[in-house]
Amino acid sequence: MYHGSMINDMEIADRDVEAPPRFQTAEEHAYHYLRDLILAGRLRGGTRLNQEEMAKWLQVSRMPVRQAVLRLQSEGLVVNRPNRGAVVTSLGPVAMLELFEMRSVLEGLAFSLAIPNIDVEGRKELERRVNALERVHQDAKRWIRLHDEFHTVLCQYAGRPALSAQIRKLHQSITPYLRLYLSTDKAWEMPGFEHHELLEVIAKRDCAAGERMMREHVMSAAHGVVEFVRRYDEAQKSSDVEN
Repeated sequence: MYHGSMINDMEIADRDVEAPPRFQTAEEHAYHYLRDLILAGRLRGGTRLNQEEMAKWLQVSRMPVRQAVLRLQSEGLVVNRPNRGAVVTSLGPVAMLELFEMRSVLEGLAFSLAIPNIDVEGRKELERRVNALERVHQDAKRWIRLHDEFHTVLCQYAGRPALSAQIRKLHQSITPYLRLYLSTDKAWEMPGFEHHELLEVIAKRDCAAGERMMREHVMSAAHGVVEFVRRYDEAQKSSDVEN
């Protein structure tokens, strides 16, 4: 488990993550800034979020920071720990596998519901997105963003806002580890053929096959990330013992 200084982590993060524009309220500013740092993997799992320090860092009062942390907690990105307060969520390999399993089931359902609603123009848009994915297959940061956008668009065609919201939360929980995995494993190269197969299923209007294929598609990415989290978790535990 990582127990670094929140301020030190934020100082490092500030050099690598562009601060979002000022929002209408201080709470929105604090929320989006901290959320972006967490999703980018710059505030790592186990980092304690000292609200007084955060307020000074962001130059706002403690109340908007408190509200921002509560919002992050509701999204699963932050948890409250006894005697430590709010910390960035840290997931082990078992929890990570469960998130992928949940996501595969929900996205499979969403895709099966979406297929009948995707017209010719919709298929063309999705094909353009898949082609864009293939062009950036060695740029982890851009690939993750475009990949998330592709899946978000698919979910929107399902016409199930609550279902789409749950899927977005699962994506958010996985993203920091996916970024860390891709930035660490220099040999990675995300396949694109599976996305073309999804497009073929849409053209055939085969909802059952689409649900099955989407579940397999999501789980195909799980094994590498889960194994990475297992090794990362073991390394962090060894570091804690040595310290």
